[in-house]
Amino acid sequence: MKSSFPSPKILKYVDAQGNKVQLQTIVDKNKAIKAFYSPNITKSLPAQGAALTIIVSDHDFAAIDGTISEINERGFLVEGSNVYGDNAETIWLHPDPKTTIIDQNGKTLKASDLKAGMTVRSFYGPYVALSFPPQSSTNYILVNTDSANDEQETEAGINGILTEKTDGRISISGQPSNPDGYEYVVLAIDGDTQIVDAQGKPLTSDVLNEGRRIEAQYVPVIYPALPHADKIVVSDASAPRVEGTITGFLTQKYKKEPVS
Repeated sequence: MKSSFPSPKILKYVDAQGNKVQLQTIVDKNKAIKAFYSPNITKSLPAQGAALTIIVSDHDFAAIDGTISEINERGFLVEGSNVYGDNAETIWLHPDPKTTIIDQNGKTLKASDLKAGMTVRSFYGPYVALSFPPQSSTNYILVNTDSANDEQETEAGINGILTEKTDGRISISGQPSNPDGYEYVVLAIDGDTQIVDAQGKPLTSDVLNEGRRIEAQYVPVIYPALPHADKIVVSDASAPRVEGTITGFLTQKYKKEPVS
């Protein structure tokens, strides 16, 4: 189909000093650019238009595709791969008030809208601090806000009785929180497991005794790995228990009602 916006007769590719630059060089070296374009643009996402002049900056830039794994007051940690090199990468990125943040629907977001679990494509540089992990400022972020919700939906839970506790793991028998859950699970617990009472008060693992009624949240994994308990809510009540032998059965007769 013929484009509604024909290419201009003269398209200039120049550097900051006005010298001509080859388009392939801009692409190969991942150069940052400023683009001047015709005011006639489509209403598509992203918009399309005719470029007039491309000014190439003196510095290179980089980009990462990955998942936000941690957030603090200064920025966020992304784990993923470099867009141009396809090698694994982890980096702290620090947005500033002028950073452009757009979601998958083209909606403008604020830095405070970013959440752990979201997948992003973030452009950063040109300066990268050689810390571990490295750090850099970011000026343009594309965000998939649905990805954080997808990750949360994979979390499973169980409300039941703690039947056994050994070093670093507990066994729970009870009612799963969703139809696809299990009525019996073995979960790993460690310092990252959040343990609270019904009012949200933090507790230690010492309260996790056999017979205790608890509600546990975890992310299912494929055997033979052991699921990790992310959060455990401890009830004030314990399940009654008796030890002994079965001496007999108690049966009850029911009157059979005629079928109408």
